[in-house]
Amino acid sequence: MEILPFLLAPFVASLILTGIHAYLGVHVVERGVIFVDLALAQIAALGATVAIVIGMDPHGHGSYWISLAFTFLGAGIFAFARSSRGRSRRKSAKRRSDAPDWRTPSSCPPWRRSRSTSASAKPSLLSTSASSRRLAPS
Repeated sequence: MEILPFLLAPFVASLILTGIHAYLGVHVVERGVIFVDLALAQIAALGATVAIVIGMDPHGHGSYWISLAFTFLGAGIFAFARSSRGRSRRKSAKRRSDAPDWRTPSSCPPWRRSRSTSASAKPSLLSTSASSRRLAPS
């Protein structure tokens, strides 16, 4: 029973670390960040585990080739998922380009139009930069 006080501090530290990792992991998943190198290492470990479970020597060539096959399969899945996501982004960018251009006078809302009524005046949103507006005396 004298081991329990000795293991109390590591047990509390493991609980704290578990909470921190769970909190940070939720934010990583929400942002959609995937560290591909770490994911592929885990997939390779899964392949080695499968090879061992089906009875292969952990240090043999068969285990290595199954692990490598799992890694290539995972890399293919990541590449396919990334390319299909890229296509959907391009489609949404095209849809955004079909929207009215707010810089043209005909589609510009009234509060953005130039106050000038002369025919030679061209309404422009970019006529003054943000820095010149800040530095101009009021």
